[in-house]
Amino acid sequence: MKIKSEFYRKAVAILVIIASLSLGMILAYLGGLFTFVEYRLYDLRANVFAPLSHPSDEIILVLLDQDSIDWAHRERGWPWPWPRAAYGEIIEYLQLGGAKSLAFDVLFTEPSIYRNPRQD
Repeated sequence: MKIKSEFYRKAVAILVIIASLSLGMILAYLGGLFTFVEYRLYDLRANVFAPLSHPSDEIILVLLDQDSIDWAHRERGWPWPWPRAAYGEIIEYLQLGGAKSLAFDVLFTEPSIYRNPRQD
């Protein structure tokens, strides 16, 4: 009998420990602890490994800012939003410079305001 009661006591203790650990992990997850730790570990990895790699000189970013929008309106007559043909001219210009590939991070969610269905 003594062996049996000791077995049950140990089993109950193990179940209480497992339940406590499970509850603690669930609360840590819901509280965002794992996300916080992952962000810190990502920062650490980036700071350690980033200096080991070097950016390519063959990649060029062309950024669109307010000065670009103002220049296009003043020099090219393109008010914002630009007509679709403006992007075609940009592509042709970049191809003349030797661009092998292009990517635009632009959403064309609205129909053209220039009433030209061919542009859409």
